[in-house]
Amino acid sequence: MFFEVSLVLLLLQRLLHFTAAADGVGPTGIYAINHEYVAYLAGESDSLVVANVLKGGIEGHVVLHDPSANPHMSDLPLLLREEGSSEISENWVWPTGLASCDFCDFVYITTLSAPYFLRVELGRPLLDMAKDG
Repeated sequence: MFFEVSLVLLLLQRLLHFTAAADGVGPTGIYAINHEYVAYLAGESDSLVVANVLKGGIEGHVVLHDPSANPHMSDLPLLLREEGSSEISENWVWPTGLASCDFCDFVYITTLSAPYFLRVELGRPLLDMAKDG
C-alpha cells in the first residue's frame, strides 16, 4: 500500500512539474476524481485538464475561454515573453479554484477575471470523461 501511494504521488508530482515547466504558471486548482484520475486547472493554457495519475498522461481537456481569444501562433513567442500580455489577459478566464463531483457533468471554477465564479458544463460526467479519454 505504501509503495502504491508513493508511486501515485511521484507520478502526480512529475505530471504537475511538466505542466509548470511550460511557462511557470502550472496548475492552479486540483480535484481528485478517484484514486486514478485528477482534474486540474492549467493556468498556462487556461483550461481544465483530466489526468491519469497511475499511468501518467492526459485523458482530456476543456479550454475555458472562447477559441477566438487565442493569439495567432506567430505572435505567441512575443506574448509569452510579455508577462500579463493584455491580448491574452483580457480574454482568458485565469482559473484559480476547482470543485466538482465524480458523477457531475459540470465543474465549478473560481477565476481572477469577472464573473469570478463559473459553472462549466462538460456534457458528460467527470468520471466518464476521465475513463473515456
